[in-house]
Amino acid sequence: MTTVLPILAMLLAPPAPKEQDKPPPDVTYTVPAGWERVEQDHVVVLTPPGTAAEKCSLVLTRGEKLKGEFPEWFDDRWDALRKGAKVVQGGDRPAPREGPNGSSFIVRSALLEAKKEGEEPRRTGLLLYAVHVGDAVHWVVFRTDGPALFNEHKKTVNRFLAGLQFYETTTEVRPAKPRPGGKGARN
Repeated sequence: MTTVLPILAMLLAPPAPKEQDKPPPDVTYTVPAGWERVEQDHVVVLTPPGTAAEKCSLVLTRGEKLKGEFPEWFDDRWDALRKGAKVVQGGDRPAPREGPNGSSFIVRSALLEAKKEGEEPRRTGLLLYAVHVGDAVHWVVFRTDGPALFNEHKKTVNRFLAGLQFYETTTEVRPAKPRPGGKGARN
């Protein structure tokens, strides 16, 4: 009888909350094998094995409410990430492509060159991937110090991007419809 009471207590206890009962995150993904993951202030930085984040990193940001049109938002973000560097290879922005569940996405990559007075030109690789779903936009940046690291890791990054699943993080609040109050209305 003494073993029945603890078992009965377990059966009568309310169920523990399930993982699926929690609201979904705004993005799900699988970290590439061997890559390191660091998260700070809702930003995730992934780096390949043995490589400093300053040399090569994949950065995932939290979804944000889209203000304006998606292509213009993308162009503004691209220009901000370029920091005035000149595109020497690639860099053309295609039109948004349709994704699942009414989403759209844009991806753009380039080899950039920045030259400071009195210094040799510095080349960096840059890839911006953005997804528009609902009224939210999510974006991922892959940045490298030079073309060698970009070319070395671009297949891994492309596989990573293909496996991302984004979720709408902001929703439109609609006012309740007024109930009709005339003849035949329910009370």
